[in-house]
Amino acid sequence: MSAAPPDDLPAGSGSAGATGPTLPRWLLVLGMPVAAVVLVTFFVFLRFPFDRFADAAAHQAGVALGAEVEIASLDPTLTLGGPGFVARRLLVRWPDGARAQVEEARLRPAWSPSWLAARPAFHLDATADVGRVVGTFTLGDEPGFDGRLEAVALDRLPIDRFAEGASLGGTLDLEADLVLRAQGPVGRLRFDARDGSLAAAMLPIALPYATLRGAAELADDGRIALEDVALEGPMVSATVEGGTGPGPSPWLAPLELDVHL
Repeated sequence: MSAAPPDDLPAGSGSAGATGPTLPRWLLVLGMPVAAVVLVTFFVFLRFPFDRFADAAAHQAGVALGAEVEIASLDPTLTLGGPGFVARRLLVRWPDGARAQVEEARLRPAWSPSWLAARPAFHLDATADVGRVVGTFTLGDEPGFDGRLEAVALDRLPIDRFAEGASLGGTLDLEADLVLRAQGPVGRLRFDARDGSLAAAMLPIALPYATLRGAAELADDGRIALEDVALEGPMVSATVEGGTGPGPSPWLAPLELDVHL
């Protein structure tokens, strides 16, 4: 036989009648439609036929690069930074015959205050046969790039197109914070190359090097100031100061260097 509850307990005080805290009504009224919109958007994003737009994306990329671009596949992806796209097996061909193969490129909106100024920003992570690019591209009247290039094969770059008789070999890591203005790129570069060689029309032979590192400041008027440039190699060690004056391009600008061997 069970014992009866004490007479002094208030009515409804048993555990069967206990309830937990409830959400405010205004939160339910506002939260349910927002959650529904988010879920619908999420599933539409995943099911959207992005492959149909690969040709249009390739065309826009080709216009920006001045080249012919082919994209094998374009698919949606979800990352910690938000939804984005992944393009695989991109082939870039320039009119002079140069080409680059991008194995995979991931693009998503970047967390950047530039969106508040109506300047869209996108985070790019691309792996190509010449190296890797990781950073943030900002669009607008003055596009910009803040990021790095990793393990770039210098002998794959067409340096001789801009400086006749010049060549550069080795592997390059580069950090860049640049803005593209009407007169050219403006900003700062820091580079670190290793295990290569340097050749120029003024040099009788190519100089092998173990390390080549330094920084460069690109000014509004086209000047380039070199900072802390040092070369270490088995044949020669050198430090370089100076840079170029204003000119139509870095390769045609007056050059003033102070080289210590």
